[in-house]
Amino acid sequence: MSNALEYRGYTSTVEFSAEDRCFHGKIAGIRDLVAYDGTTVDELEKNFRGAVDEYLAFCKEEGKTPDKPFKGSLNIRIPSKLHRALAIRAEQQHKSLNSVIAEQLASTIETPGEITNPVAALMDQLKQTLAPSSKANKTVRGADRDKALRKAAKALSRKAG
Repeated sequence: MSNALEYRGYTSTVEFSAEDRCFHGKIAGIRDLVAYDGTTVDELEKNFRGAVDEYLAFCKEEGKTPDKPFKGSLNIRIPSKLHRALAIRAEQQHKSLNSVIAEQLASTIETPGEITNPVAALMDQLKQTLAPSSKANKTVRGADRDKALRKAAKALSRKAG
């Protein structure tokens, strides 16, 4: 089950307001705010498509380039010890740092569009990446490693929110 709508390359999550007795959503992954609502699923889908079309028309009218959702670049801040450990792991695997991080993030996705507790899943993946048997883990151990993981997860959580 998915609570996301997709249209013309834009994705939107959907929520229900019991107080207002309607569904509402906004386009995800862009800086501009494009919101819509509807009292039925059909109305919600129609209004989502209309909101995307109106957004694109507005941008064209204003001579503005529309925000592209999820361009594929992500700037995150992580502790330097974690950064170093990931870089060492990447070198050991003869991969780029980017591909090691992308693989770890991708492994937190159960099915396209669905993430199961992303912060906990990422922390689990990072712990596996930095398992005590790995050479990379020599740079980040025990309490320092856990502290670095918590800080990384907190930073990611703030970015996602």
